[in-house]
Amino acid sequence: NVGFELSKSATRAEAVTMLVRLLGEESAAQGGRHPFTDVPTWAAGYVAHAYNKGYTKGTSASKFTPNTPVTATQYMTFLLRALGYSDTAGDFSWDTALSTAVKLGIITVGQGSAQEVCDMMVSEGITAIWNFAPCSLKVPSGVLLQQENLALSLAYLNNQISK
Repeated sequence: NVGFELSKSATRAEAVTMLVRLLGEESAAQGGRHPFTDVPTWAAGYVAHAYNKGYTKGTSASKFTPNTPVTATQYMTFLLRALGYSDTAGDFSWDTALSTAVKLGIITVGQGSAQEVCDMMVSEGITAIWNFAPCSLKVPSGVLLQQENLALSLAYLNNQISK
């Protein structure tokens, strides 16, 4: 353990772990099964959770290749699947994940301007919005909206570290 190693590329196992944590699903990632024979013990729960939720697949039926650096396309594929997009249903393919992601928008502005920013994004062709603003947004049908509540997430984390 040499610290954060910020200049090093993340591996596939590290990327899946970060995604599961980002989604607030870390407690659900304890245990679970996956078909891969090459996943290190520390990552097994995260990989199993991501695999069972459909966020990730292996590089073959029995290999995950956890120590291979994750590419931007692979990470975006994981993220799109977590947001509800399906490469098996034809929403995107792994090799078009980056261009598909350009259709996504993340809102982190204050409550007073969030709807205006949302409307602007929709008018520019954004088809999925991840809202971190402390308010509910209205979007037209066909636009995917994921609302995050940072206050609840903070309360959860505070509860966990208090145990």
